[in-house]
Amino acid sequence: MPEFFSLEHHNARHDRLDEFAALFESLPIHWNAAPLVLDRQIRDLLEREVSRFHERIVASRHLRPVTSADDFAWLHSVPRLFWRPTALLLSAFGRGRIHAAGVAIRDYRRFFAPIELGDVIYFSDRLSVSKVMREGWSEPEQTGVWSENECSAIALQLANSLSGFRMAFDLRPFADHGNSQAATVTVNDREFGHWLFETGERRLVAVDVNLPAPADRISIQIRHRHPISPHELGAGDDKRKLGIFLHSLQIAAQP
Repeated sequence: MPEFFSLEHHNARHDRLDEFAALFESLPIHWNAAPLVLDRQIRDLLEREVSRFHERIVASRHLRPVTSADDFAWLHSVPRLFWRPTALLLSAFGRGRIHAAGVAIRDYRRFFAPIELGDVIYFSDRLSVSKVMREGWSEPEQTGVWSENECSAIALQLANSLSGFRMAFDLRPFADHGNSQAATVTVNDREFGHWLFETGERRLVAVDVNLPAPADRISIQIRHRHPISPHELGAGDDKRKLGIFLHSLQIAAQP
């Protein structure tokens, strides 16, 4: 609210904001030679709100426990030129927010990191689910995620282009109530695997993929032929049409 203060408070060059000086001077504001006189009610309101704002800032700087040196490891990525401004910024945030920033940056890097050969993707991790899973999956649970409806899709960004590789699915079919599960696995619109499960025990299922040309973007589709809900089988109120429960997926070299 520049009109509340005298002109001497608006000299951008004195504040080392020279690049904004021309903008400030061009603003259609009637600069006052003296501060605007506020009535008591408005002045009390401003003082009260500023006081509350200050209390919130102070509260946000309370120390919180840091569980590991890894909470600060992300600081190594800050260029030397920015060490001092970064230190000043962090001192204003407080330790708790440093920890939160570290977690956010690590998650950001992990979310956009490409898949390396040999990596295992665990679907108990919500970040992994949001990173690679597309349509046809339910909400992640403690140890994995259920497929839902007729088609479940996974999209992978690989670190290197590959034409031949193995996909190892750690899964459990929904076939515990006298029903079976059948599915077809396609990669980049080509069929590479067919599954038929008569029982519901957990298992590791490998699918060898040989693409006509190397690719670093991999689109996996699992087409379920007999998805069915527990409700239809008289096994509860869950009406989701389930096929498999996927614990993890590994992209590995073919033996």
